[in-house]
This record gives sequence, structure tokens and C-alpha cells, in this order.
Amino acid sequence: MGFFGTDGRCGGDHGAAALGLFRLPARALPFLTSPAKRGVMTNKIAVWLFLIIVALLAVDYLRYDWANTIFLLRKFLQLIEWTAFWR
Repeated sequence: MGFFGTDGRCGGDHGAAALGLFRLPARALPFLTSPAKRGVMTNKIAVWLFLIIVALLAVDYLRYDWANTIFLLRKFLQLIEWTAFWR
């Protein structure tokens, strides 16, 4: 199966950890040592992100007449076209 197991993690005998290249004290970067606390998207966070996005779109509509949104959409379309060579 290569370097990774069925769960997508290193088997333990490969990579930087096996070579001793990545040894940090647990107190240096606590988010690396506690997988239960990182990357959790809750409903509360999702609602706040939605409200912030709606507020920014409302400000863009009322104050700038969609100029910023159209600029970002055009740049996003250019990015999609630029990365189309990966197909």
C-alpha cells in the first residue's frame, strides 16, 4: 500500500518521524499533538462564517455596487482557466 495505510496515515516506519527529523516537544506546538482538538467545524462556526460572508456581500452591494465581488469572480475564473492544463 505504499507509505500510507488505509486510514491515510504513515505506517510508523516511514517518513520524517522514523528518521528522527521531526522531534518537537509537546508543549512547543500543542495542536500537533492533540488530534481531537484540531479541525472541528461546528454549527456555530458555520453560522458565523455565513453571517460574515453575507455581511461582506451586503457592504459590497450597498457601498461599491458589486465591484469587489465581480473583481474576485473574474480573478477566480482566470485561475480556473490557468489551471485547466492539469486535465
